[in-house]
Amino acid sequence: MALVFPSTQWTLVRKLADPQTRDDAVQALCKKYWGPVYAFLCQRYQSADAEDITQEFFFVVMKQELFQRADSAEGKLRSWLLKSLNYCLANRSRAQNSVKRGGRVKIVGLQDEELRLELQGIAAGAS
Repeated sequence: MALVFPSTQWTLVRKLADPQTRDDAVQALCKKYWGPVYAFLCQRYQSADAEDITQEFFFVVMKQELFQRADSAEGKLRSWLLKSLNYCLANRSRAQNSVKRGGRVKIVGLQDEELRLELQGIAAGAS
């Protein structure tokens, strides 16, 4: 898939401000940019991973209303979208590395004498 981003349609982005046209505008923007984002990710990841990451990214786009934050004064929508994607990739990488280092494990201090003795008992029984 070629990495060709469509021309920015700021009129479509402006429709996001109107509650009556918001849903259709978000859907149209996601549909328009899904392919180019996926193609960009395929340059870095295998296709199945790129597809998953693309889906995750557009979920974040909709949940955090990222398209609504875009501003034509800041440049092209495609540049802004790639910048947002790179932030999401960095956050994703940070979260994955955190899990590898035990990020989901709650650290318990052993200052509590009762807890320390209980854990020693469990450890002694396991050996």
